[in-house]
Amino acid sequence: TTQSKEALPKSMVLNRAQMAEKLGISDSTLYKRISQAKEEFDPPVIECDGQKWQYIDNPKGKGKVFRIQT
Repeated sequence: TTQSKEALPKSMVLNRAQMAEKLGISDSTLYKRISQAKEEFDPPVIECDGQKWQYIDNPKGKGKVFRIQT
């Protein structure tokens, strides 16, 4: 079955604070990584636990979220 973007499991989408916690770094360090990633990828991609996460506009509301690349 194909899932729409909105139907992704919660674990597939993280906000910035959750991603910083998952990586074990501060929010400001994560912000720097996002800025560096923007120079290579649009949307920026952050790697965590061997998986790539895109930093995209939140499909469910305001702000941006990390969504796992499948």
